[in-house]
Amino acid sequence: MAKRITILFLLVSAGRSDIDYDWLLGSMDGVIASVGSDDSASLRLFWFQNFTQLQYNYYFKLTKINDSEGFYGAIAKAQASGFDMTLYDYYMHDLRNIAGAHINYTAENYALNISYSSGKALSQALYDYDESLAQVSFEWLVNRHFFEIGGSVTGENGLLAMIQLGSFMFGQFYLSNQVDRENAKNGYFRYLYAREGWRFEFLGGYTSYDNTFLAIADGLSSYEADCYLGYRFSPSWSLGLGVMYMNVDEADPISVDQYLTTLNVGYHYELF
Repeated sequence: MAKRITILFLLVSAGRSDIDYDWLLGSMDGVIASVGSDDSASLRLFWFQNFTQLQYNYYFKLTKINDSEGFYGAIAKAQASGFDMTLYDYYMHDLRNIAGAHINYTAENYALNISYSSGKALSQALYDYDESLAQVSFEWLVNRHFFEIGGSVTGENGLLAMIQLGSFMFGQFYLSNQVDRENAKNGYFRYLYAREGWRFEFLGGYTSYDNTFLAIADGLSSYEADCYLGYRFSPSWSLGLGVMYMNVDEADPISVDQYLTTLNVGYHYELF
């Protein structure tokens, strides 16, 4: 019987860091302190002054956040017997507090994900509405075929402030499919197949939502379909073709239909 070894770590880093969480995604300038073990529990404390977010179809940077006071918070993780739970809370002084939880259960050929996030507006917030998002998804693998079904529910005030603070939790859609809007109820299906250098992916979803900003409009709807085909010629060269289409309700006063085609040529090179 093999002996299990647990590695403990204590890490402090300062400068630019890449953060890739469901609720906090981007490049940030600040300080991170982490303590814990690699396979049971950990705690991460952080403070950031500048934040850059680069997503599929947009880019923005926030500098000297909150008059250079930045924002700070904590991320706690625990895992055991296939379960992985994360609790997080981050705070911008007198502006906004975002907290939530993410629970994942993984078995040999399937996984279940449940998450919830809540953003509270504080005394100095110009956009003084609370926001929330709940998500659930189920994934399973059959030979080389990957399937995922899921859905999300957005609160009555949409997700404007949470997006600006890095919470891009609905990133499965290239064009967002309006799942960040008020009272948005979304369901989606994803299929992926990969073999011998080829990769094919399809994602389709339907969303019902409301609008209260420019003009009150209830019971709106949209759907999005994304297809991606990729081929790797060698360990260095690859080619990818993507087609994304989103159809938005004609009564929507903000968004319009979108159609996008992408062609990517990639080259990967390693020095060591």
